[in-house]
Amino acid sequence: MNLRTIPLTTLIEQLLFYVEEGLKERPLEQTADCLVQAATLIQIRSALLLQHDTIVHAGAVSDAEQIRQRLTRKEALERASQFFEARPILGETVFARGNTDISPFSADKASSIQIRDLLEALLSLSRRRARIQPGQDIFRLSRITYLSVGVALEWWHQRLRKEPHGRWGLSDGVGNLPGPKSQSQIQHNATCAAHFLAVLELGKQGELHLHQSAALERIEIIQSQHEHY
Repeated sequence: MNLRTIPLTTLIEQLLFYVEEGLKERPLEQTADCLVQAATLIQIRSALLLQHDTIVHAGAVSDAEQIRQRLTRKEALERASQFFEARPILGETVFARGNTDISPFSADKASSIQIRDLLEALLSLSRRRARIQPGQDIFRLSRITYLSVGVALEWWHQRLRKEPHGRWGLSDGVGNLPGPKSQSQIQHNATCAAHFLAVLELGKQGELHLHQSAALERIEIIQSQHEHY
């Protein structure tokens, strides 16, 4: 939005349309804020029409620049917010049992302030990192894939059918899945967690028994005697 070139009548019509459009649904306090903002923009627009060597014109230019910077920062924060909403959440997208829809994020005013502060801090970090390490972008979506609990469950079901009287450990599942063998530490930890949740689920269903002789010892996984595959 260029306040210097937009016609004054068009600016007034757009602002009035915005205010009147949601007058019934919008809280009265927010409507009052919109009217104050509209009056401020019209005042700045009028001051920008004055001669360039006046104090009023210089103040209007400064105010317009502050508005432009705030809008630019708002767009950057919105991009950061969209990035974090799109990131995979291990507890829901990887380790969840079902496919329940994720409820939309809702927060009270205090939580919203904390989220805003977090996003502003991340935006500042991104700018500082861009100066130190050009080409590095913390807002780039990760391409790392994680093993889901469903895949781990299917692997254990197949193993139980092939070896009905076998004994296993978690390392058997972690080391025998198809795919690249080189994993980052977070991928390895996620794979171990997925297998552990899978055997816990099978133990809860009575298909497996988990035995550990002592704390920190190897967990032994044994098929229940009454199961037949």
